[in-house]
Amino acid sequence: MPSPQAPDTPDTSDLPAIVLATLNAKYSHASLGLRYLAANMDLHGGAGLRIQRFARYWEMVANSGRFAAVLRLLLCDETDSAGSAFNHFLAFSDWLWCTTAKTHEFALEKLLDLLFEHLTQARGLNGDAVRAALLADYRASGARGRPQCLAELLAAGRMALPAGTGKSGAERQGRHVSQQTHRDAIQKAAAAA
Repeated sequence: MPSPQAPDTPDTSDLPAIVLATLNAKYSHASLGLRYLAANMDLHGGAGLRIQRFARYWEMVANSGRFAAVLRLLLCDETDSAGSAFNHFLAFSDWLWCTTAKTHEFALEKLLDLLFEHLTQARGLNGDAVRAALLADYRASGARGRPQCLAELLAAGRMALPAGTGKSGAERQGRHVSQQTHRDAIQKAAAAA
């Protein structure tokens, strides 16, 4: 299924192809290159805006460190050829812009729901596999909200936990008190010196 073209994105087929390549670079270094391209492409009537949105969404999803499992689903496919990871993320970027018309102010729960919608509806991936990846990333983030796409799994997980498996208030209070005692000892030593 072809990805939707953003309404304000012009046809860039007549522009020369630009290849951005990095060696031994983390995702964050690639993002710097995208920002450089975005800053210098405004002359091409909207292509720079598309790259800016791509870079912003890349920062939110790939560079945030919150979506390790989902990022693998988002960037690859069994039939992928060279360069298609970029094309998959560009398609996600265009889809996200067409769907929300926003580049900022995405709550984590809303972003998870949007990723689920894109991966299952636009890309046609298996919903259970996508939910499993989202759940793993969501639990690893330590967030406590309830994204719609994970509501049933999170509710089932909470009910399955036996009572007393979480940290009790006394344990947390004891940890806080021991930290405060340690701070007091440091302050006394500093005052004596």
